[in-house]
Amino acid sequence: MKKNIRLILFCGVMFLLTGCVKYNVTMDIKKDKSMDFTLIYALNSSLLEDDSLLKDEDKRSFQDAGFIVEDYSENNMRGVKIYKSIKNIDAVSSVVDANYSLSALLDNQEKDESMFKVKKGLFKNTYIAKLKFDASDSELNNSDIDGSSDVDDYSFDEEEETDISTSDADISSDVDYSSMMSSMDLSFNVKLPYSAKSSNATIKNNDNKDLSWTLSSSGEESIDFEFELYNWNTIYIICGAGIVLIVIIIVIMINGKKKKDGNSDIVAQSDDVSANAVVDGTTTSITEISQTVESTPTVPAVVVPQTVESAPVTPAVVVPQTVEGALV
Repeated sequence: MKKNIRLILFCGVMFLLTGCVKYNVTMDIKKDKSMDFTLIYALNSSLLEDDSLLKDEDKRSFQDAGFIVEDYSENNMRGVKIYKSIKNIDAVSSVVDANYSLSALLDNQEKDESMFKVKKGLFKNTYIAKLKFDASDSELNNSDIDGSSDVDDYSFDEEEETDISTSDADISSDVDYSSMMSSMDLSFNVKLPYSAKSSNATIKNNDNKDLSWTLSSSGEESIDFEFELYNWNTIYIICGAGIVLIVIIIVIMINGKKKKDGNSDIVAQSDDVSANAVVDGTTTSITEISQTVESTPTVPAVVVPQTVESAPVTPAVVVPQTVEGALV
């Protein structure tokens, strides 16, 4: 009976430990390079009682780094939700290799470190993420989730302890600790606007846009993925400059055509001027003169008699011609 009590208590604690820890990290990256970074850290509410997972000084540390800290509760899990909206992931990227630790977030580390290595291009950038997760480096292993205190609080007399101690090895041998630890909800999730170029994700969905890693509760886990984002600001600037250039060319062409038409008008006007005539001191075109002449009535001719003055008639003088050798 005494052995059964010990086994019942031990199994009860193990039951509570099943699914007792939730540690989910999510990166939601948008087309405009903005990113929502969210960390949910929760324990089974029966283990927390009235305690908080984060101390006030830890909450202030997150808030000073630009994170928002809220209480989290879902089903029988209770803890904290820590998230931050980043306007441009270039602010958390560098041109050198970046090794960001997800587990160190809870230890007031890595909050301001670079998350990505960036290879910048004209129209798009390539981002390389090399993250790590080590449960031994975080508060996960410091949480009171082993249940030892719950068992130790149960009082036994000396005889009971003697009998129970002989059964500890048998009980421990029947428990699969690795299976129990693997039931913890430890995951890292990435949502991308475009398909990832490469990744070592455990689960890949939506044409490699949704990536998930199942994290280990023991040892270090490596998280690698690579993706590309377009430099929309640069694209907009180049397109805007192109549109302005096209407008300028069109305006120049229109002005050139107007100038050509204006020169043609000037030449036509010069021809008209050369065809003008001066009548009574006024410049009148030949066409107008012709129209005027045609419209003028014909005046009949008047015969004016001319006076012939009398002139004396001079008599003709006959000059005798001399014929050689004879006289006429």
